[in-house]
Amino acid sequence: MTTWPPVTILVCAAGAEPAVQKTLASVDASDYQGELEILTGPPQDASSPAAIANRLGTEATGTHLLILEAGTTRDPHCVRRLMERAA
Repeated sequence: MTTWPPVTILVCAAGAEPAVQKTLASVDASDYQGELEILTGPPQDASSPAAIANRLGTEATGTHLLILEAGTTRDPHCVRRLMERAA
């Protein structure tokens, strides 16, 4: 892939800072070459399309959205592989 689209990652957190830090470290280790934007939100954002749409309509700049729950870790290749499949 020659041009990598910007990706917004929404980390749904219930104020559990260690869990959020674990997820952010996982995202930071990503080998994705495009722009990654990280937003945090309350846990209900993960299950409410309306909440996601409202929030992202004003804040997100990515053309793709990945939602992670706090404490979740991903393989460093995860975002890149997802974007390769989406292309």
